[in-house]
Amino acid sequence: MTSNPRPRGGSACLPPQADREKGTCEMKLTILDRFMLLQILPPEGDLRTMKVVHALRMDLALTAAEIEAWEVKDVPAAEGRSSVVWNETKVEEVEIDVAGVKTEILVEALRKLDKDKKLGVQHLSICEKFPMEAQT
Repeated sequence: MTSNPRPRGGSACLPPQADREKGTCEMKLTILDRFMLLQILPPEGDLRTMKVVHALRMDLALTAAEIEAWEVKDVPAAEGRSSVVWNETKVEEVEIDVAGVKTEILVEALRKLDKDKKLGVQHLSICEKFPMEAQT
């Protein structure tokens, strides 16, 4: 196992009582989970929502150390597009803080995709990590 280039504390959700009191909730996310979550974040909203969305974008984005360690690259794909690829043998899950309003925004984005019947197979992993019916 390689060392994690992005140090994070805590444990997977639900966190221990001490973490709940600090308002943190660390969840292990794969690189694909992180890309999927970045794609579903709302593009607009009120000031509070957009500040949280900005923080989520920063938390979910790959660091320079992760890009280098995991050999992340853009490669040409069909129709002039590109795809992101990485070395699966080097990638690790990373714990990302998704406490409180961050989780609410992610769950609401998933609910919207569900309501609009826009969920795809690629979203199943994040739907399991952020259950839509468990949030109110």
